[in-house]
This record gives sequence, structure tokens and C-alpha cells, in this order.
Amino acid sequence: WAVSLAVMVPQAAVMECSSVLPELANRTRLFSVCDERWADDLYPKIYHSCFFIVTYLAPLGLMAMAYFQIFRKLWGRQIPGTTSALVRNWKRPSVQLEEQGQGLCTEPQ
Repeated sequence: WAVSLAVMVPQAAVMECSSVLPELANRTRLFSVCDERWADDLYPKIYHSCFFIVTYLAPLGLMAMAYFQIFRKLWGRQIPGTTSALVRNWKRPSVQLEEQGQGLCTEPQ
């Protein structure tokens, strides 16, 4: 909340609303226009550059770092259910029975 408030206070301070009075006979107000009125041309450039960095580049950088960490963590792992994992752990039924002490002499055809 503090960062949000700090980012938007300058915007609220420089906004000015003005009514648009077209050249109508009854001088009816059709709409109001709110626009920024900065004291110098340098200030809006600085403000909008900082606003872009805080609201776009910083979150983008944080997301990129998070996705890179996820990528690094998952890259070296074996995908569950792939062929190499199944072949590595698979044993013929006759070998399994021999290891359990029930050894069968004949192998299935």
C-alpha cells in the first residue's frame, strides 16, 4: 500500500480538471477534461520513467527470475512415467520371484 500510495501521489498532485464549454448559445457544459500540469518538462519524464520501472519492469524481472528458478529445478529431473525410468526399474517376473525366495526353474515363453 505504501509503494502504491507513493507512486500515485505525484499523479494526483499535478492533475487539473477543466470544463469544456463549446460555442453553444446556452453555454452548456458537455464534459470535463483532466490533464497533467507539470511545472517543468523534465518532471513528467522522470515520473513516467519511474512509474514504468516500478509497475512494469520490476514485476517482469521478478517473474523472469522465478521462472528461471523453476526451470533450473525441473531441468535435471526425470519425468515420471518415461521409458528410461520404467526400463531401469523393471525386472522380469522370474527374477522377482527368485529374489523373493520362491525361485522358479522355468522361464515363461
